[in-house]
Amino acid sequence: MLPTLFLSQPFLPLICRVYKIVLSRFPWLLLTLLLQNCAALPPTDQSAWEERQAKITSLAVISYQARVHIASEGRSWQFSLHWRQQGESFSGTGYSLLLGTQLFTLSGNAKHTSYDFGENRQEVLSSNEIIHQFTELSLTPNELFALLAAIPDPAAQQQWTQGRLASQTLGELSIQYPKWQTYSGLQMPRQVRIRSGDNQLNLSFSNWELGETVNNL
Repeated sequence: MLPTLFLSQPFLPLICRVYKIVLSRFPWLLLTLLLQNCAALPPTDQSAWEERQAKITSLAVISYQARVHIASEGRSWQFSLHWRQQGESFSGTGYSLLLGTQLFTLSGNAKHTSYDFGENRQEVLSSNEIIHQFTELSLTPNELFALLAAIPDPAAQQQWTQGRLASQTLGELSIQYPKWQTYSGLQMPRQVRIRSGDNQLNLSFSNWELGETVNNL
């Protein structure tokens, strides 16, 4: 009864007038509501996103080059990183941004990671510890790679924008994907921002190299 009453004469002209006043004075309110609703929705073409994820996980080798910025406990560190992922095995080399000289190398698998900072500073750590030691983020290299490749975590709260993954939230861990670019026919992130408390890890990718699929090996 009440909705019907208010939508009937003489209330309908009054409702239309109030609606016009709100839109004319607060247009940002409607825009904000629309953007929030759109961002929370999964991609409209779910099959295309699932196909992308299937292609990425089927690749035998994926490599990337990125500029890395780490901010943790008041310290800041920047370098260029060349990374190669082959299944659960990986290797990476860090280079100075200024001189291009090699800073470190690391390689490993799901269980162990060895790294070398030169001057005979070689060490082997559990893969559960290596990322945490340098960034204070509780991630293994393989978990970090999945986040960087924008593979949605089923346990994460996800935000979508324009059919692409905009962010994921896993507890205190926040991952944002502000920029994208197409490489070898697949959409891959150009920037990734990871934050947990005061710890930040930002990557700006200059290239993704997407290798052969497992079936072609």
